[in-house]
Amino acid sequence: VVYPGLPINTLTDLVAQARKQAGTISYGTFGVGSFPHLLVENFGSMTGVKFTHVPYKGTAGAITDVVGNRLNAVFIPIHTALPFVQQGKLRMLAVLAPERSPVVPAVPTMKEAGFPSVQVDNWYGVLAPAGTPIEIVNKLNAEITAQLATPVVAEVLAKQGLSPVGGAPARLADLIRLERARWPRVVDAAKIRAD
Repeated sequence: VVYPGLPINTLTDLVAQARKQAGTISYGTFGVGSFPHLLVENFGSMTGVKFTHVPYKGTAGAITDVVGNRLNAVFIPIHTALPFVQQGKLRMLAVLAPERSPVVPAVPTMKEAGFPSVQVDNWYGVLAPAGTPIEIVNKLNAEITAQLATPVVAEVLAKQGLSPVGGAPARLADLIRLERARWPRVVDAAKIRAD
């Protein structure tokens, strides 16, 4: 999302502006090494554009500064951005998921916006301590998966732009393995170091 007073209506506009004025497009995150920080560094390396990172101690400060036109952009979950977008205080340029969100169906995906190689989902999982007996893991998994499938839970999550998936514990383990292989390359390329 970006400040709506900027002459940036699409993701292509954002990249063009960043190319035209290298290093002048700022974006906020909730900290060095956070998901949005890694995402924008990855996006910048894929597009050959350098954005200026402004880390905050939380999401609220970054949103406040974009709404107040002290910061240009912020990558935040749909459910966080939606109230500001609906009030005209932020402009949503694209969603990261592979499909358009039913919550904001007019907003294109990164692929539709012209950046097919940028596909990243913000996901949530439930983990148990190492060594938890498999019977307990399977019981928790079955209960959580069943709840995610209920219409009430699905509706509440959908209103926030979240799509419940559920599935076997191995599915989450595979996702974590893929993410652990993907992000160290971004961290190394961008020379990201913890504060």
